Amino acid sequence: MCEHGTHTLVETPEWWWDERTVPEKGICIDSCIAETILEAWKRGVRTAGSCCGHGKEGPSVVLPTWEHDQPAVARTVLAEIDPSRRWTIEQWQLVDVSDRTQREQS
Repeated sequence: MCEHGTHTLVETPEWWWDERTVPEKGICIDSCIAETILEAWKRGVRTAGSCCGHGKEGPSVVLPTWEHDQPAVARTVLAEIDPSRRWTIEQWQLVDVSDRTQREQS
């Protein structure tokens, strides 16, 4: 477990640049999961965020929407790399929450 607030600065992976602007100096990952995340990236898992849980929860990753196979890939890879922890795997999804009645009247 890392000390709360301890981060490791890692090189920004090339695939990040396809979808978002990120700091040129790299991105910070919670130190206690940094090696796991870096290995997951090498094995094809694409993350949009991660958190170690800071002693209150287990670790988690957020997957981008554009890669539909990612939940299955992430489950397999994280279980292989870090079988001692239970990872929460989330994925952003586009959901229409607008009021349809308003749109139909326009």
